Amino acid sequence: MRHGLPALLLALLAACGDGGEPVPPGQHPGGHRPPPRPLSDALVGQEIWITYASPEHQEGRRTGIPKEEARRRAEDLRRRVLAGEDPGPLARRHSNAPGGVADGYTGVLPRDPRAPDERDRALAAVPVGGVTELVDWMGGYWFAKRVDIARGRELVRLFATLEATCLRLRAIWVPYRGVHLLRADLVPTLSQEEARALAEEVLGRALAGEDFAALARLYSRDASREHGGLVRFEEKDGSVTDCLRIMDARVPGSVVAAALETEPGTVCPRVVESPYGFFLVRVEERRTAR
Repeated sequence: MRHGLPALLLALLAACGDGGEPVPPGQHPGGHRPPPRPLSDALVGQEIWITYASPEHQEGRRTGIPKEEARRRAEDLRRRVLAGEDPGPLARRHSNAPGGVADGYTGVLPRDPRAPDERDRALAAVPVGGVTELVDWMGGYWFAKRVDIARGRELVRLFATLEATCLRLRAIWVPYRGVHLLRADLVPTLSQEEARALAEEVLGRALAGEDFAALARLYSRDASREHGGLVRFEEKDGSVTDCLRIMDARVPGSVVAAALETEPGTVCPRVVESPYGFFLVRVEERRTAR
């Protein structure tokens, strides 16, 4: 998601109805100005971006999957969307874009076939309901489905809500040979099949009532095991917080999506797949961040 500034969202919500005044121009990360308002003068889509291991792009390096595998995944997801599957759940589970958890919200894009960003040009080239071609962009494969104004308003509101949401969660990380590692000193010994079997076993024990924090101390390979799997972050000022902002790229999108589907005080009833390996998730608290 490329246009996620809260002030921009509020301005858009205010102008989505009967026109509204244009938002003052300003630069966004794509390198061009936000579109004029109302929303009917702009484009909104649902995007999926599958990044791959790339020495040129830090964003892609975190996924650890080969470029060919990333393309296969993206092509498969695109075929499913073309066949009529809702891209929202697919984006929540698979997309590496920040707006993935918000049903793949692209942000509000200019209605400009000459836009400098090739993703914007690709979306401008298809009609409402159309799906773009696959774009090799910034260390990943990207495509999007263009949506109508009504769905665009829904996505704007969803993103604004999620951007203000904070989660406290515990996680158990079970990596396997060949995945991107969260710890440089760790060498996984399990195969993918063995790791999945272990994750399923531990999940069964958690769902049966065993203490999740105790299980995390025994089985998680992440440093959070020392805190019973509690996910914590060091901020720029050196402080530590356990408040996970939904759009924080430090946690895999599939883990965040699973947490959003799970009621506070409970364990997600499925093993969560990610580019890092398998995760088990327990949500401790969900609140609006200050």
